[in-house]
Formats: sequence, structure tokens, C-alpha cells
Amino acid sequence: MPSLLIHEGTFYSQLDEDAFFRWLGSIPGIRKITGTPHGLQVSLRTASLSEPALRDLIALHWRYKLPMRDLRDFKTAKNESWFFDIGAYWFEAVFGAGAVPANMESRLSALKEEGRSPVQAIKTIREEYAVSLGEAKRRLSLSPSWAKVAAANAVLQEEAISVATRKVKPSARGAA
Repeated sequence: MPSLLIHEGTFYSQLDEDAFFRWLGSIPGIRKITGTPHGLQVSLRTASLSEPALRDLIALHWRYKLPMRDLRDFKTAKNESWFFDIGAYWFEAVFGAGAVPANMESRLSALKEEGRSPVQAIKTIREEYAVSLGEAKRRLSLSPSWAKVAAANAVLQEEAISVATRKVKPSARGAA
């Protein structure tokens, strides 16, 4: 059965979360939604979606600022004329070089392979997935690909994060 992984975004209230799941569940072609450690596993009735269903998935991802790269799998010869439109608001998020996959673990693995430091990886995850600093740090520490690095650099990470997030006050020496 075809499926799609959706990264759960940030919800700002219970009604916001309820609206997200109502909208997702109402999209034609979606059979079942299951929570997993990597995100929401959405089971589909068929491998291809109707134009209205795909447009709703695009809109849902855009509205909730979710990673959209995985939607490129729905490109077909039939929908290419509108879906692969370089002028469309979603084009870069789905097909661009900087498009982000829904699976955060796969992104963390890629960042490690690129030689990123733990602090750089945390910053990237925070920005790309619109998660809090604490959540980005937690995801890195739970990542199998980063486990040894994260444990060895825990103190360094804490220091770098505190320096990056606190407002530095001018020193008394600099004031005249």
C-alpha cells in the first residue's frame, strides 16, 4: 500500500492541531494516519492522487510549514504541467535543491555525512523543520547516526547553544 511520511509541525493550540488532523483526514485518497517516531505515516488508497487531493496536500504542508520534498513522488505525466510549474509557490519547497525531506533522521544522517558539527546540525534542523531549539537538540541526541558524537560533545553543545541564544551584554570595559 502506498504511503507518505509527514513531519508533524508545530501546533499553537488544541484547536489548531484538531484542524490539522481534520484537514489531513478529509483529503480524498487518504486511507489511514498512523503516528510513528519519525512522523505521521499516511496510507494512501493508490499511488497517484487526484489534482484536488494533491493540491490539498500541498496547501496543508505550506500552511503548517512542513517539509515538502517527499511530495515530489506524486509527480506524474498527467499532473506535471501544473505540479512542476517553476512559478508555483510550492516549487522550490518540493523540487528545489534545498527541499527538505519529512524524515528528520535521514536529514540528520545527511548532515553528519556532510561533516557538519553537532551545533551546525542542531541549527539546521531547527530552521528546516521549524522546531524549538530544545526539540532539535533532543532529536540529534536520539539520532542513531549522531549518538556517539552527541554524547562526546554534550558540554560543548550546551556552551555553543547558550552563546548563540543569549543576548550578550556590553562589557563594562567597553563603556566609557
